[in-house]
Amino acid sequence: MIPKIVHFTWKTEDLPKVMGRYLARWKELHPGWDIRLWTDASMREFVAREYPGLLAIYDDYPRNIQRA
Repeated sequence: MIPKIVHFTWKTEDLPKVMGRYLARWKELHPGWDIRLWTDASMREFVAREYPGLLAIYDDYPRNIQRA
């Protein structure tokens, strides 16, 4: 079975109003689903914890979009 998880990414948890409404609507329409918001900091923490050998590569990407 495919897990019921939706991943969103944004620079910080301080979302623009339209994005905040968008995220809230997903949560409303998908009760019981795991709706995750990944920030730049939480994505880096994930890579550091789960893939420490790749952290230097992750950090060296020249553009933020490459980390998303």
